[in-house]
Amino acid sequence: MAKSIWVAGTELIMAIGSFFENLWMILVEWFQSFYDTWTQSILPTLQKYAREAWVRIDRVTAPLKRAAKQAWRELRRYILKQTLDVLQLPDGHWAYNIITWLIPPEASSRQVTRTSVQVDVPFEELPDDVRAEIIRREEIEQIDVTKTRDQEMELVN
Repeated sequence: MAKSIWVAGTELIMAIGSFFENLWMILVEWFQSFYDTWTQSILPTLQKYAREAWVRIDRVTAPLKRAAKQAWRELRRYILKQTLDVLQLPDGHWAYNIITWLIPPEASSRQVTRTSVQVDVPFEELPDDVRAEIIRREEIEQIDVTKTRDQEMELVN
């Protein structure tokens, strides 16, 4: 039971970090492409206030990004590798199979533990790219979660 909770906690922290990173990048891109141009051409007097608002928002989001990055570094001390497979079950439903190789924090030795958790998922709740691959009947490759998260965390400032 503890291993499943540990895996769930790992997934939650990774999801939160990705969410904040992606949300912030979307907001910054929107600000730079639309809002900044709009205030400059329509209401130039508001531009300095808009920029100050973004500075204040950054003061709040920067610590969240740092915390997500630090949490991932801490988790990587224990997670050696985590992969995710999308499986079609015999009854036509879908599932994620998450396999994690880790060194449990409470372990007295450096013995590696392998856990596997399968989560049934309705088709409409699969990620858009996975559904597209299924519809196209393309091969769905195994996703190396740790590699993906490592790359995402490198992008976090």
